[in-house]
Amino acid sequence: MYRDPKTGIYYVSLTGKSGTRTRRSTGTSDFKLAKEIETTWKMERLRVDKLGETPLFTFDEIAVWYLKEESPKLRAHADNVGTLRILAPYFRGRPVASISDDEILAFKAARRGQGVSDKTIRRNLAVFSSMLEKAAKGPYRGIPNPVKGHLPVVHGDDHRIRWEEKPVIHRLATMCEPVVADAVILAAYSGLRQGEIRNLEWARVDLHRNLIHLTPDDQKNKRYSTVPINETVRGVLLRRKRWCAENRPDCRYVFSDDKGKPLAKEYVYWRFQKAVEAEGIQDFTFHDLRHCFCTWLILAGVDMRIVKELARHRDLRTTEKYIYLSTEHLKAPISALDRQDSVRPSPAMPGQGGVSA
Repeated sequence: MYRDPKTGIYYVSLTGKSGTRTRRSTGTSDFKLAKEIETTWKMERLRVDKLGETPLFTFDEIAVWYLKEESPKLRAHADNVGTLRILAPYFRGRPVASISDDEILAFKAARRGQGVSDKTIRRNLAVFSSMLEKAAKGPYRGIPNPVKGHLPVVHGDDHRIRWEEKPVIHRLATMCEPVVADAVILAAYSGLRQGEIRNLEWARVDLHRNLIHLTPDDQKNKRYSTVPINETVRGVLLRRKRWCAENRPDCRYVFSDDKGKPLAKEYVYWRFQKAVEAEGIQDFTFHDLRHCFCTWLILAGVDMRIVKELARHRDLRTTEKYIYLSTEHLKAPISALDRQDSVRPSPAMPGQGGVSA
């Protein structure tokens, strides 16, 4: 057992049957209490190793370990933090092994009662399940996964496409403060996701070749990608460049707060939603700016495969959600009806142009 010199909290190192060492916080700076907790944990570990009992690791303990294991640079990290905050009121302090099917069902029912879609509930529980699976392969061997089999079924055609015309997006941008306004225009004209925008570094921006370079840590598809810059996006980046030069010349982020850190997700969310409400738009989120990007390209007649590459979709089926908007190739065939004679031709009578027997 050792004491953290900064916090004063005592930590315990436990070695399991497999030889894996696990560090656990006692949550106290009282040495006597910490020793009692250490003794209790060692007895639990002994029962697990010798008697095959299920370890009583709690949701909180595993969640803390999981977030520490993840790189904060990963795009999904902030989303996972938010998801675990949603899960915490329902499972805080509970040993994972004691979480029942009824409690998972109760969580789903409560979220539905809050108006949350099954698609979002599935994402919440998927993070929970992923955390448990990863922990079971690491230092928390033997823990069960009570989430298995409880993810809501979301049909393949259950997708949402919400977009607005360009003038509406520009009005929204003018109603936001400058840094959020620039983020709005960049999202709509580049297809970058909010997390990619907030964490975008100047080192990734090549204004000479008009390209933005993204690494696997920067984006959802976990690949290296290059995003071309059009004139609108270039204008946004140049404005941000001037602002940084005047206010924070040493800042590494394109969109930063007053302290030089990336804009907080909540900061962008609330200011954008305030503009949406002021404009009187219903059911429109920051991510819908990405839908605008794809939709505008389709309506401009851009080939579906090119849109896939520009949106950085892994699968063409994701891009094909927008195919209903691409109707230009159908207009010429349908206009043939305007020229077609709809009168049924009379059958040829014997001796009237037909071939006689």
